[in-house]
Amino acid sequence: MVRGLIAWIRSSGHGLRPAGSRRGLIWAWIGLSAAGGPGCWTGFEVAQAATPTAVLPTTAVNPQASSGVDPASGQGEDAQPSLWDASVSLRTWSGFRDNPQLSSVNPVGSGFLAGGGEFMAFRLPLDGWEVTFFGLLEHLSYWESGLSPETTGVVDARVKRQWGDGWSWGAGLEYFYLKQVFDASELVGVRVIIPTVGHTLGLRPQFGKEMGEFWRWEVEPELSRQWLAEPLDSFLDTGARLQAIRKLGPGSEWGVSYRFRDRGFDERSPRDDAGNVLPGALHYRQHEVESTWKAVWGERRQWRPQVRWGYLWSDDNEGGYFDYERLQLAAQVRYASEHWEFRAEVKARWYMYAAQRAYEPDGPARRRSDLTFLLRGDYKVSRHWRVFVQYDDEMSNENTVAADYRAMGVSGGVEWEL
Repeated sequence: MVRGLIAWIRSSGHGLRPAGSRRGLIWAWIGLSAAGGPGCWTGFEVAQAATPTAVLPTTAVNPQASSGVDPASGQGEDAQPSLWDASVSLRTWSGFRDNPQLSSVNPVGSGFLAGGGEFMAFRLPLDGWEVTFFGLLEHLSYWESGLSPETTGVVDARVKRQWGDGWSWGAGLEYFYLKQVFDASELVGVRVIIPTVGHTLGLRPQFGKEMGEFWRWEVEPELSRQWLAEPLDSFLDTGARLQAIRKLGPGSEWGVSYRFRDRGFDERSPRDDAGNVLPGALHYRQHEVESTWKAVWGERRQWRPQVRWGYLWSDDNEGGYFDYERLQLAAQVRYASEHWEFRAEVKARWYMYAAQRAYEPDGPARRRSDLTFLLRGDYKVSRHWRVFVQYDDEMSNENTVAADYRAMGVSGGVEWEL
């Protein structure tokens, strides 16, 4: 039951979702609604990503099945099923990455060994109160000398109250820790690939209302603080997200959202359209529209496709040097049976910069495109053990000198869950 609950929580935006690329994990970490991450996580969306809530699996809406209670009579070993459930998992994996430094010139590949674990506790919302707690810690070390190890830590706690008239209230508290090389180009506004250490603390209240049988709306204020090691600059994000969700049929729904975010940097200065430094502190004002469709297919609900598209417009508070537009399209399909689970993902992003030039002041406007793929397969050996393999591929192309890179990785490992 716990794995089903965890899969639902992850897919519905209650927890985090690392999935394939290191830049994707950073996107997720800094609140840019991405899908990505290291080798062995099972695919779930960042809490702030604009995705409608998934349909609960059968095990989640029928707690009697795991409590020894006869569903027909309501009697059994426990007349009152436990509201709480928990899961602990440990895993180790190994593999090879051909370009862990995301270098565009003379990439250095290396094998690696990694390990980690996660803990989740979940309270079933039988009385209207839903509580989740999620913690994760992973560490990866490369065999090639000169490549720094990577560490990721996550703590995520959420509470939600649902009333009978359709109103709901909730709040989430998130903490992220990252130490790794990543592509910070979107964050910084110019091409930057750099090793860094960072901490993020976020608070996300949420209010929602069911509107009849098919519609639901949600509003989510956002407040998060990022502390980044130099030379990157720390910043504060404030804003809000408004989302509408439409049920299309059994197991299928569509959602659309609008988000506004103000990102204020501690010390970075704005620039004019020629790149000259201006006085004051730099702010990004970002407007983002996203739409997501997801479904559950099959008699045993084994197929779970999802498609997401989005548009973001970001402008700075002064000269416009950091202004850009971003289009994105992402698709995922997941198949799960009694023993097997397969997942395939593809994601594309296109960046159009208003003031920045590709080669020289009178050159063409800067353009960039990113493409990531992920394939993963899991096999459940027994009740507590499973093995997995994964392949991921990340490509970045830009019309500036020495900016393109490609990074591929393959890995396999074993996981134990209690």
